[in-house]
Parts: sequence; C-alpha cells; structure tokens
Amino acid sequence: MRLITPGSLVLGLALSAPTLIDAFNDPSADVAAALLRFVLAVVVAGAGLSFVSGLVAMYRAQHDHAGSESDGATTITTLPAGERPSPTIIASDEVLPA
Repeated sequence: MRLITPGSLVLGLALSAPTLIDAFNDPSADVAAALLRFVLAVVVAGAGLSFVSGLVAMYRAQHDHAGSESDGATTITTLPAGERPSPTIIASDEVLPA
C-alpha cells in the first residue's frame, strides 16, 4: 500500500491549496504550518485513494468470480403472445390498465 502516489499528491495539493496560497502571499502567515497541512493532506488523500482502490478490486474480484460460474451465454426468456401481461399506466396512487 503506497500512500504517496501522483494522484494523492494532486488531491493533497487541491485540498491544501487555499492554505498554501495564503502562506505564500501573506508574509505574516506561517509557511511551515501550511506545508505540514499539505503533507497531512497528501497522506489522508493517499489513504482514501488506497481504500477506494481496495473496494474496486474487491468488487472486481467478486464480479469476475460470479461471471466465471456461467458459460458466458445470455439467456433471454419471453412469454408466448397470449400470456403477456397488459401494460399498465401508473397515475398518482392508482394503477390503471391501458
């Protein structure tokens, strides 16, 4: 699990941009505090991106596993013409036959 990636650097920069801009434009602002906030934002962004990546990988593994159990063919089931339900129109709280 890598916390410092290009994505986490960009996201950390976006999260701490207002503080960094104020620190570099205002001579009375503390630059060290702004840089510390940037570093913390990068670590938090990296942890968040790592968490989301793990969720996506888990979903992908479950999806691939579920897909491997079938033969890959898609089955479409249709009803004979006489057994099709009539369409309904839903208006307000009532169901009206078409």
